[in-house]
Amino acid sequence: MLYNGKAPPPNEMRLSDAFGGEGGLELVVKVININEASLSPALRENTEISGYARFVTKTEQCVAQGMTLKQALHSAANDCISTGIMSDFFEKHRNEVENMFSLIWDDEMAKKVAREEALLDKQEAREEGREEGREEGREEGREEGREESLLLAIQSGASLPFVKTLAEKVGISERRLDELLASAQAETQIA
Repeated sequence: MLYNGKAPPPNEMRLSDAFGGEGGLELVVKVININEASLSPALRENTEISGYARFVTKTEQCVAQGMTLKQALHSAANDCISTGIMSDFFEKHRNEVENMFSLIWDDEMAKKVAREEALLDKQEAREEGREEGREEGREEGREEGREESLLLAIQSGASLPFVKTLAEKVGISERRLDELLASAQAETQIA
């Protein structure tokens, strides 16, 4: 992984660190500091990487001098073209580079997006929970309705074979039917 930040980078990064711990599959990448001040061997060995590092450094210098990011990107691209640093690339892709770098991704933006995603995840989970609760409530209501219908048949003096057939048709277990029959019999004795 290429790194051009200000703080000293780690020697390696693990994908699982981004997800709070160990995973089933681990990706470990070596971190190469390409900040011009780092004097990394990668800068000496690869002209594209050193050109990119120069472009980033020049952009940062222009911003530090008071230019807007858009102005700084344009000025840095011009500087690279005039000094022969990745000039072919910048002549062909200047607009894409300037647009891409205009979308700066920093820690604060990443944290803000993560908070927004977490909030959306919580809202989605809450809505899923509500829907599951509503469905469970509807199912409980249907179950109570089936049991009340069965109790009404029992209390109306329906024959036991009829009650058993009805219970089977509406999905009430034999055990629950026995409980309902015992409950109806107890109510009859009390009355």
